[in-house]
Amino acid sequence: MGFIPIFISLGGFVFLFAILVHYNLLQKRKSMQAGLIDIFGLLDQLNTDPAQKDQPPRADFKLTLAEQQFSEIRKSPQENHDPEKIALLGEKILQAKRIRYEHNKLIKTKPYSFVARLLGHRDI
Repeated sequence: MGFIPIFISLGGFVFLFAILVHYNLLQKRKSMQAGLIDIFGLLDQLNTDPAQKDQPPRADFKLTLAEQQFSEIRKSPQENHDPEKIALLGEKILQAKRIRYEHNKLIKTKPYSFVARLLGHRDI
């Protein structure tokens, strides 16, 4: 009879831990998606290629694609690019990389990996 409160407390702790990890991973994923939308918005402003401007908006935002386009913009000798926007874009890409690293590292850490696997979270 004395063990029932211990089991209830332990079960509540595990349940709250799972909810906290799930919420934290969802927030990181949402901030990554919002960051990628900002990055591709800035890339569209900086992109001067008329063939790419006529395309419909992209639904598959990938950080590697953004990095490739950013390196092409930095290499291009065009003087009509705003250096402040290029610097802001570089900062946002670094921030997105940091969020991706934190999310993936959290998923691979031992007690969090069990909850992430149980609730279906994957690497970004």
